Amino acid sequence: MAQQSTVFQLPSADSGPYGIASGPDGNLWFTDIHQSQSRIGRITTGGAITEFLLPAPFSGPLRIVVGPDGALWFTESSVNRIGRITTSGTISEFPTSSGTDPVDIVQGPDGNLWFTGQLSQRVVKMTTAGTIISEYAVPGGTAPGSLVTGPDGNIWFTGNRAPAIGRVTPAGIVTLYPLSTEPNFITNGPDGALWFTTLGNGVGRITVAGVITFYPVPATGGVPYDIVTGPDGNLWITNFGRPLVTRLTPAGAAIVCPLPFPGTGIAVGADGALWMTGSSFFSGILRFSVPAASAECDVPAAEIPTLSSDALLALTMALLLVGLRWRASHPRRAG
Repeated sequence: MAQQSTVFQLPSADSGPYGIASGPDGNLWFTDIHQSQSRIGRITTGGAITEFLLPAPFSGPLRIVVGPDGALWFTESSVNRIGRITTSGTISEFPTSSGTDPVDIVQGPDGNLWFTGQLSQRVVKMTTAGTIISEYAVPGGTAPGSLVTGPDGNIWFTGNRAPAIGRVTPAGIVTLYPLSTEPNFITNGPDGALWFTTLGNGVGRITVAGVITFYPVPATGGVPYDIVTGPDGNLWITNFGRPLVTRLTPAGAAIVCPLPFPGTGIAVGADGALWMTGSSFFSGILRFSVPAASAECDVPAAEIPTLSSDALLALTMALLLVGLRWRASHPRRAG
């Protein structure tokens, strides 16, 4: 089997890489929660890493996305701010309402930024000048988490506490589709539907009409986490707690591929590879070459090394220490 994974270690051992996105400059950009100083990082497809310090030492940067203005935009959950960084490294920050807890952010269909406020239970629309236009309340006690702009021109999001997949129109009309399990992350699939990971039912698919189907993934002892459509037209899923990545075809056939460490965030790079962040316990960025055939990757879950209980505990504690927590399944509660 050809070498599929390459690890690029971050300069500081106490780094906490989390969200990752492919930038307009051909590089990968990632958030680094970092135990002593929050940062935004940039890595070239050749592995050269540059990190940019954020103004607040512990701002909790989580998800990152390319904005309509060509800059990278990111959430800062611990200080209730939305950040912006140009590809040359110039940083700006914009306040959100007190108690918002911004988690994820996307470019909307209307040329604005949209982000979720998990604690405020709102989906928020902001201009590229940093002005908040509207805040749309999510009903039923549902706390919005991950979000994406769907193929129908609406914003789709995962909802926790009262589990659901939600849809918000550009005009702010919110519709919820209840689930029986907590969803984690959501992405656009290769088939015109939305695909999402869950805490208990594997991977879900929802059409723009709201029809939901679940697909099981191999029992690995971990939890399906972030999800992206790969360059091969399949869904690729990181795993919380196990060093593997899962490939799921649109027809629901799944295989697992071993990794050097568990991935957290995942994105497709300009080089056609999958790039993953390694969390606080594995302070690195991982490049994974998409295999040409399943035979190059399909490994029985039982043969994939399991993290020891001590290592898994250390991983969990590291996430807690940097204030990340397992947001999709353990959201913050008001009061």
